[in-house]
Amino acid sequence: MQAPDDGGRSSGSAGVFETTAYEFGRNPLDYSYVTGYGDRCSRIVHHRFWTNRLDGWNVVLA
Repeated sequence: MQAPDDGGRSSGSAGVFETTAYEFGRNPLDYSYVTGYGDRCSRIVHHRFWTNRLDGWNVVLA
């Protein structure tokens, strides 16, 4: 099975490109959602899973 030869981007690859561009800062806020990329980017990322807390929210089983 082969992809159709439409002479350019297919709608699938165009969607992937637009989504990636949005995440890297091509959006109305001009904000990069990729940590450390661009002038306006996520700098201090917090997620409960990565804090290794033992208060019931994140129990690390060894």
